[in-house]
Amino acid sequence: SARVATRHHRTFTLVRTTRTLTVEDALDGVKAGEKVTWRLFTDAKATVMAEGVRLEKEGRRRLLTMASVPAGTWRVRPADELRNAWDWELDGIFAVDFTLVSPADGSVRLAATLSPLVP
Repeated sequence: SARVATRHHRTFTLVRTTRTLTVEDALDGVKAGEKVTWRLFTDAKATVMAEGVRLEKEGRRRLLTMASVPAGTWRVRPADELRNAWDWELDGIFAVDFTLVSPADGSVRLAATLSPLVP
């Protein structure tokens, strides 16, 4: 696939006390108006909600949220929709996408946070 950014920096922050993981991405040099998609593959049931995406599996519930500049939208679909003819089947796997459009300055900032969802 074509290169979207001239620079990409990713950091991970795990906070054990709150059982929260944050993945931060900084992209620079993105062509203005270019679609940028952050993607997570999961075998959990994924549901788009107002505040993010709820992930549920084996009684565990997590909330995936995104802080981004600029803002974007969530989408959940079966991962098989993304597979090529030569790929193995991805039954029961879902792609959770967050897509935004790059601003004029070509600078995109994303911070995806996965945290426990309290009933």
